[in-house]
Amino acid sequence: MITNQTCPNRFTLTRTYRATDVCGNFSECTQVITVNDQTAPVITCPANITVTTPVGSCTAVVNFTVTATDNCGAVTIVSSPASGTAFPIGTTTVTSTATDACGNSSTCTFTVTVLDAQAPVITAQPQNRAVCVGQNATFSVSAVTAPSAGGPLSYQWQQWNGSAWVNVAGATATTFTVSNVTLSMNTNTFRVVVTGLCTVVNSNAATLTVNPVPSIALTAPVNINGIGLYRAVYTDLNGCVSAAATIAIGAQPSNNLWVYPNPNTGTFNVRFFNQTGEQVTLKVFNGLGQVVNTQSLPLGVAYSNITVNLGNVPAGVYIVKIMNGTGAELAAKRIVVNQP
Repeated sequence: MITNQTCPNRFTLTRTYRATDVCGNFSECTQVITVNDQTAPVITCPANITVTTPVGSCTAVVNFTVTATDNCGAVTIVSSPASGTAFPIGTTTVTSTATDACGNSSTCTFTVTVLDAQAPVITAQPQNRAVCVGQNATFSVSAVTAPSAGGPLSYQWQQWNGSAWVNVAGATATTFTVSNVTLSMNTNTFRVVVTGLCTVVNSNAATLTVNPVPSIALTAPVNINGIGLYRAVYTDLNGCVSAAATIAIGAQPSNNLWVYPNPNTGTFNVRFFNQTGEQVTLKVFNGLGQVVNTQSLPLGVAYSNITVNLGNVPAGVYIVKIMNGTGAELAAKRIVVNQP
């Protein structure tokens, strides 16, 4: 007799045995057999699976087969996610369970990895930039998708604020320019987020180095040789350029005549302020009033340096005069010539 049956392979079987002699006398005994199925099925999962999404899709339908055997009959297999599911991009673990008629079960797992057919690929990362104060710094990135995919790409530049990456408003192109940088921007860090149809990729971070502009001061010359315009430009080792303000060194009109050295050996320098367009002539007279040297001065060149060579003249006292176009004397200077 079968009793206490809770499932097809779990019950109690009672058997009664009787022995009878020729006179009809008998005796009986009872045997109780308990059947208890405690053996779980043997389940086999497939190897890990890797697939690629179809073009234009962010999921891939994956089919697979899980098998199981049991010592007492049929089993039921349930997988989560099930075969035929549209798996997302990334890696998903599938858990399969085989259960026999009495509830004994066993499990196995495997992974399904879905690759993005149109994932962005950064081919040129943003590079560190070093510029001088007041200049512009431009960062750039290059990215592509699979040639057969041609998926859309969008860009968003971000700046590190010390604790998180923050979007830079309006910075949505392949290049990003920081204009008119200041020294406070030194060591600022930037990256770009590249978004494809299904996948987001972050670029490497790039750092902005801002070098200070060197300071420069220009001191004016203090002698007559310094007449002119002066402007100093300095470029430091970082390529930062600084320019001093232009200094104009002019000459004030004067009727003075400068002759030097004095005394001399017959060769000396002469300086005189020429008015613009004024034609003047330099003449040197000896003690007898005779002209021993004559030459014209350049027109309109203030305090031009004229070298006079009297040649082999006797030692003595000479007079250097500046004459205008009418022969009138403008200035005169006495000099002493010694023998060399």
